[in-house]
Amino acid sequence: MMCRVWELWARGRAQPAVSALAIASAFLGLVAITAPDLININALLGCTFLFALSLRRLFSLAGGEILGPKITRRRIFVFFLLEFAVLGGAWFLQRRPLPFASGSIVAAVRYAVLLPIIALLPWRDWLKFTSRYRAECWSAAILLLTWFPHRLFIAAWPFYSQALGHAVYYLARPFVSVLHYLPAADPTLSGPHLDVTILFGCSGLQAVKLFQIVFAFILIADWNWLDRRRLPLAYAAGLGMILMANLGRIVLLVVVGNHWSPDTVVRYHVAAGWMYFAAVICVLIWMSYDWLRGGAQTAPVNTREKHVPVVAL
Repeated sequence: MMCRVWELWARGRAQPAVSALAIASAFLGLVAITAPDLININALLGCTFLFALSLRRLFSLAGGEILGPKITRRRIFVFFLLEFAVLGGAWFLQRRPLPFASGSIVAAVRYAVLLPIIALLPWRDWLKFTSRYRAECWSAAILLLTWFPHRLFIAAWPFYSQALGHAVYYLARPFVSVLHYLPAADPTLSGPHLDVTILFGCSGLQAVKLFQIVFAFILIADWNWLDRRRLPLAYAAGLGMILMANLGRIVLLVVVGNHWSPDTVVRYHVAAGWMYFAAVICVLIWMSYDWLRGGAQTAPVNTREKHVPVVAL
């Protein structure tokens, strides 16, 4: 095991882009711990995720491919200088908001901490890296834009809450004879024994986050065996299934609460919801995992790559 770790370390140092991502991930992680208001957590996760996927694939390479010269001290100094400039701008906008600095501009500045990473290597080396590690870059970009979409859910909630409320009403209506839909910002399903109000916490956002965490772990663990062309479809389908499962959960709450024990539903619906979503995610993985690996198993063997089982790490 120590030999493999040393081999991985040597190959990582031979890959300037991977070393640059390691430096950036460590610095952004330190900033997230010491000054979390100055950085968007998605920027840290996107950089770290790209580093993890690149390192995972790098370990499977049979040879130590070098994509360019090593990172110089001058470039590291410029990187830190630019990072502190961006962080200083984010701090200034938060402490003294300007009239033209809207929330979108402040959010963009918090994402801008990724830009100084370019200074660590010549742009030609970054182009080689993105060409060689295209799938890893696309996966990190998707995570960067979609991880824990809290702002998106807040913006869509006035419309999504109504669509969710009407869907629950029409699906639960055949099982609950006296059920009324009360429109509001947080719609209510009024039944004979239990009234269910759909709050923002019922949107399924936490379940989406749980699915994203599990999906990210699967990618990092089994990246070299997965069919990367199928991953975007699997990710989008998984998010859709989680939202559909959330709809089914609320329907069950309305039906069970109005037929059997409303007190039990009120008391245990949060804990039961986590167990329900965990079971849904397990079923999704069980149904789709072989399909995700199928394309990779039937693809031609790349003689330049030597796949190493996860347990060997």
